[in-house]
Amino acid sequence: MIINKLGDTDIYLSAVGIGTYALGGGGHKYGWGPQDDKESIAAIRRAVELGINWIDTAPVYGEGRAEKIVGQALEGIRDKVIISTKCGLHMDEKKEEFVYDLRRDSIRAEVEASLKRMNTDVIDLYQLHRPFPEEQLEEAWRTMEDLVKEGKIRCAGVSAFNLEQMERVQAIHPVKFLQPFYNMLYPAIEDEGILDYCRDNNIGVIAYSTMATGFLTGKFTREKLERLPSDDLRRILDHFQEPYFSANLHLVEELRAIAERNNRTVAQLAIAWVLRRPEVTSAIVGARRPSQIEETVQAGDWVLSREDTAELDTILSQHHARLKKLKNRENKDSHKTFHLEKNSISPDFETEAAVDITVTPADGRLRVSFAYNKDEYDRGSMETFADSFKSNLLKVIHHCVEKKKEISALGMNAVDYHIQRDYERYLEQLKQEKWSDLTVKNQYKYILLTGATGYLGAYLVRELLEKTSAVLYLPVRGAAPGEAEKRFKRKMAFYFGKDFFNGYKERLVVLWADLRENRLKIDAHYDELCETVDAVVHAAANVRHHGAYQELYKDNVEATEHLLHFAMNRKKKDFHFISTLDTGRGHIPGKTHLLFTEYCRDEGQRTRRIYAKSKFEAEKRVLAYRDKGLSTFIYRCGNLTFHSDTGKFQENIQNNFFYAVLKAVVKVGFFSENMMNMKFELSFINHAARAIVMLLTREKLKNEIYHIANPHILAWKEMAVFLRGAGIEVNEQPVDNLARFEGDSEYEKIVERVKLDAWVWEEKPLTLTLPKVDRTVAILEKLDFHWPEVDQKHIEKMIAFCREVGFL
Repeated sequence: MIINKLGDTDIYLSAVGIGTYALGGGGHKYGWGPQDDKESIAAIRRAVELGINWIDTAPVYGEGRAEKIVGQALEGIRDKVIISTKCGLHMDEKKEEFVYDLRRDSIRAEVEASLKRMNTDVIDLYQLHRPFPEEQLEEAWRTMEDLVKEGKIRCAGVSAFNLEQMERVQAIHPVKFLQPFYNMLYPAIEDEGILDYCRDNNIGVIAYSTMATGFLTGKFTREKLERLPSDDLRRILDHFQEPYFSANLHLVEELRAIAERNNRTVAQLAIAWVLRRPEVTSAIVGARRPSQIEETVQAGDWVLSREDTAELDTILSQHHARLKKLKNRENKDSHKTFHLEKNSISPDFETEAAVDITVTPADGRLRVSFAYNKDEYDRGSMETFADSFKSNLLKVIHHCVEKKKEISALGMNAVDYHIQRDYERYLEQLKQEKWSDLTVKNQYKYILLTGATGYLGAYLVRELLEKTSAVLYLPVRGAAPGEAEKRFKRKMAFYFGKDFFNGYKERLVVLWADLRENRLKIDAHYDELCETVDAVVHAAANVRHHGAYQELYKDNVEATEHLLHFAMNRKKKDFHFISTLDTGRGHIPGKTHLLFTEYCRDEGQRTRRIYAKSKFEAEKRVLAYRDKGLSTFIYRCGNLTFHSDTGKFQENIQNNFFYAVLKAVVKVGFFSENMMNMKFELSFINHAARAIVMLLTREKLKNEIYHIANPHILAWKEMAVFLRGAGIEVNEQPVDNLARFEGDSEYEKIVERVKLDAWVWEEKPLTLTLPKVDRTVAILEKLDFHWPEVDQKHIEKMIAFCREVGFL
């Protein structure tokens, strides 16, 4: 038996490990039918005799039954066997359904129960069973880290995680191993880059379902499938269903020829194929009785030849091409698509119980998708189905044609029409809202404010000092305690003058801290602050748009989690989170646009922009804590620029998108055609801070989301007029003119920054996101707050400051 090192751990695993899924027996939704416990124990002991040194199990395998069998089988030989089990999936209280739960308390309860069932004091390999619920991943992984430190588990791993999920938890604590679904029928992880990621990060890989739930044993026939017990999970799995079942049986016969040529079995070939990848440490193989493991264990020393590997590559490539054709044919039979002219729109059509009719714009045309419920209609023929619903389809087409005429008469296209309707619904929803007395203020005496040395954070300090009587605790990073206070004083002096700090020093407490660390790295004062603080205002953020996502994850997501824990500790504190309107931007499959309002949460948007991505993840954590009973508030800010009266902007201006674009435009001397009509907002920093403090001090507003942005929108062509008035000449020119700057490193850097940040020079096929602020503006107007429109004087003051500090 080949023995392999598991990643960068000190654990060595036999190339084959024994899996216990089937040993949990039947009697539940995911069971494998009846199982004799004596045979189960005998199979495990025989595996150890044959050189297998590790065993994989889980609490859900038979609702704890498999773990108990492991404990019984390892009596007297525990020191010879490495145990791997899982957490995060358990049976609900009514014993009706499995539920995913990654909360700290749940995991701790699971690990104690597993230790007891297996009669051991340590679990060698412990893993999250599935990455659900996603918003609990960080809490779960920190719990796993604690369990390692406490000695209850030796190594922490994950099962069935994708790349993004692995990166999220890897930023907290090293992932020591991954357990992916991997076999000849389902080799997807090869194309998804997961094996490459594990290799590059020295993460061990333990493949499960290497024989595709028994299909690749080479012993399955139609007769055997029909004889499976009614509670056997395999009755409902796709690869046991026609037409895939027949295609997979054909593959098995092709595999059998290669196996027999090597005096091996199909099962041994399936295992050896998984182990051919150097990233794979070991393969899990199930066994219900000793004879099964006696066969499959022999794959642990079989290294496939180059010739066999090449032949298998060809066979599997052809097989998956056949499966793809079958899938396309099945989709074609159950999904009819029709095309109409451009600018038609989706109708408000009632969906039949067994039919789904969808109409969406695509590729300049209207796509009408007509699908049927497979379970309902497999009993009949497609002809019967088509006849039954032809009239409904004709109604849809007629509706779309008439709607196209209506929209054309309005001088609109389909997307604009949808946006207008969404906006009308938003305004109608806003009309229905009733707000309580907004004059009543809360009585925060002690506020923890993060990000006080940042741009918005600094202005929030001033507003809170001027508009409340609260004492402000300000966690600030620094090389030493004294350096943190010096850093804060210097920022205050830059923005508000050298005497500002001394004027309020009795109400300012600077804490030497690090939000990325547990207990915020203020151990000496942490518990006391938990008892004292009434509210947390979290304005700190890493606002870089380039670099490693892992760093932004630590600064923007992990730090937020630490502060949420703080807000829940001892007494609950109101949690005010400063976010960005950019969290609404990104691609949403199947959606041409998103009206991003204060009512929006997770709309399915996904982005590669690392800043927006990290803030979006942080928002989801904040909302998850709202579900735990914490009062949380989110302030999504727009484009925070300069002070409306002085034109003064932030000290680290290089991180601001607006100024990056402005500098590029001034440097090259022109706007592109695409850019001239692009619209944006300028939110004055002093007004944004004032608006936030006005809202966070209202007692009657609870668990709100606000959009903090100037509703008076500008187009770049208007900005061009203001710039000319300030003595800066810019013209409209074709984007091709950028070619003349090739070879000039200074120009190339500026132009490339703009391209990467905003796509203002060229169009990109993303979902169009339109942020709306009407609800927040309505609340602020009740508080007698009004956003000013940007005018010529504002821009002249801002340009003057640009020149003063040498920015332009």
